[in-house]
Amino acid sequence: IGRQLILDYIGLAASGRATDASVATLANQRVESIPTLSKAPTITYADLKIVSDSKQNFQNYADELTIIYTSYVEQISQARSEIANLRTLNPALYAFALKFSIAYQEATVKLKNLSAPNSLAPTHLQLINSFLSSAAALEDVSKTDQDSATALAGLITFNENSSKEMIYLDKIAQILTSNGI
Repeated sequence: IGRQLILDYIGLAASGRATDASVATLANQRVESIPTLSKAPTITYADLKIVSDSKQNFQNYADELTIIYTSYVEQISQARSEIANLRTLNPALYAFALKFSIAYQEATVKLKNLSAPNSLAPTHLQLINSFLSSAAALEDVSKTDQDSATALAGLITFNENSSKEMIYLDKIAQILTSNGI
């Protein structure tokens, strides 16, 4: 992004169009492109295992989701216990981000294999895609020393996903509750 900004500025200057307004517009365009640097795969409904809405299927889903989420939280807690400072950019922080990414990846595989009752499928899909995105974003953060712009994009994406994931989990809990689970 930085190199492209400089090249674009040189192009503006060479053509005599480097005004304060044109440079500000150029900078804003480059800044706006940062969040798009972090790329993640997504899945569709066709990739889900969807089952009928029955009390047993809702219970199975709730039980398996609890196991998956508990394992995910334990992995994050373990990784967090291994790092003293999350506020300083250093190899330990990058290693933590990678472990966090791996926890997301492993949870995603399990979530994709989880049979979701039909009424949970849309939210289940959103949760999986958010986990896929967070896994990719944290992997980007783990490579901060290689590509700081993509790492920043990953951090922005992860921040956005974190709040969405809680909303999806709350919605899943509401659907389960409304179905007697």
